[in-house]
Amino acid sequence: MTENLLETASQARERDRYTIETEHIPSLVLMENAARSLCRLLQTRLLPDSRVLILCGPGNNGQDGLAMLRILREQGVDACAFSQSDSSQQQQILSARGIEPVTNPEQALRQMSALSRDDWIVDAMFGSGLSRPLTGLWEQLAQAADSSRARILSVDVPSGIHGTLGPLSAAVIHADLTGALQTQKVGTILPASLPCTGETRILDIGLGNPGTDRDTFLLTETVARHALPERSALSYKGTFGKALMIGGCKTMHGAMEMSAKACFHSGIGLLTVAVPPVLQPPLRCVLPEAMLLDLHSDPDFLSEEAIPEILKATAEMSVVSAGNGLSRTPSSRELVRSLMLNTECTLVLDADALSLLDLTWLKARQGQTILTPHPGEFSRMTGISPQELQKDPVTAARAFSRQYPGTVLVLKGDITCVSCDGQTWVLARPDSALAKGGSGDVLCGIITGLAGSQNPLQAALCGVWAHNQAAAISEKDPAAFSPQDLTGSLSTVWTKLRNSPGNSPLPNDGKHTV
Repeated sequence: MTENLLETASQARERDRYTIETEHIPSLVLMENAARSLCRLLQTRLLPDSRVLILCGPGNNGQDGLAMLRILREQGVDACAFSQSDSSQQQQILSARGIEPVTNPEQALRQMSALSRDDWIVDAMFGSGLSRPLTGLWEQLAQAADSSRARILSVDVPSGIHGTLGPLSAAVIHADLTGALQTQKVGTILPASLPCTGETRILDIGLGNPGTDRDTFLLTETVARHALPERSALSYKGTFGKALMIGGCKTMHGAMEMSAKACFHSGIGLLTVAVPPVLQPPLRCVLPEAMLLDLHSDPDFLSEEAIPEILKATAEMSVVSAGNGLSRTPSSRELVRSLMLNTECTLVLDADALSLLDLTWLKARQGQTILTPHPGEFSRMTGISPQELQKDPVTAARAFSRQYPGTVLVLKGDITCVSCDGQTWVLARPDSALAKGGSGDVLCGIITGLAGSQNPLQAALCGVWAHNQAAAISEKDPAAFSPQDLTGSLSTVWTKLRNSPGNSPLPNDGKHTV
């Protein structure tokens, strides 16, 4: 199964080579499979009077495009193609059938300018292995395609995007629809690529499996479904774990409220909250389901005298979270250090706890840890510049998880990466409704609630999906959406996941099984 697999350009070439050389399936057959799959996809969008112009490049993508021209003509579609590849196998097949592509670029440009919104341009210029920016004629064709009124279907990747690195320059086709051949390519889900890919459909064209390790996957509904804890009718509150959530200070009172509510609505059996005395009265009112840890502490923030009582409470917990609204005081840093070095339950660190974290503590920790940084926090943790991180968060997340085995990293941003032991799942569904203070606190609460009865990786995968979907299903305008609306939508998300079919795509390697 490859529907949730993300491959680099070199991995895609390896899959092609393996199929041709080891399984002895000729490249001409694979081109035919690709062309027919692409035509089936396109046919679902064509109207009876739609015209199709196919832009064919000099490589295999261009050959796929020429094969599409023959198939579309056979199906009665008003289709033509631009190609300057006059000696290829596909060109010879077309010539034998009396079909001749346009070879004059000016004619192709004129045809594009005359297309309407009901028409389609097929971008078959360059594939995932493109190694240099579009220039000259190809840049001109890409710009004309983007400027036309027609919609665009890109073959495998929009031309101008490298299968691993993303856009190579500003000259990139902006597709309405991308037909990914066998697997989606990593370069198409990077932040800079998302505006260019449109809707992506993965097409099975019969490529084989070379059997070499793959480590990057799409975070899909099926993944989330199989990471969701089961809820047997023969359960009790202890079945779903005990959580202790630590944080809050006088100036950030809402973070713990939002996080704790999300935790409770994500299935935790018993919830205890540790906050400074100033926050205890309001929490008693808004969160009667939670128990409050009675602490000896500074009234306005968690001071060092509260640490022994907090550590004592952790001994009974399945999962502990820290950081929401915590503040960055020296006592907060000592609290984070003590939790890292003196607890063995699952520990979720978010917000201020991440800014206070010393990564040497992560190496020394006995229990499993989930880290949920946004790009700024991750930059402070690792020294990776925000610009470098924005360019390729997938590589950064994967490298971090290899450096700190057993740690589950949830790297938030335009795309969210969940990474553990070098394996990375990517959620590429950006939503401006989540671009508000407090959204991250809710995510921390969701993951904590799930981690009470699920392993840390499963809790992170399911939590990230649910958090995103809770925003996606809302009918509110993104500007009016609030983090508390996320919690209100969780019941719908859980119900949908429990009722959705599918098989688990998590790798069965003995470590990360569902």
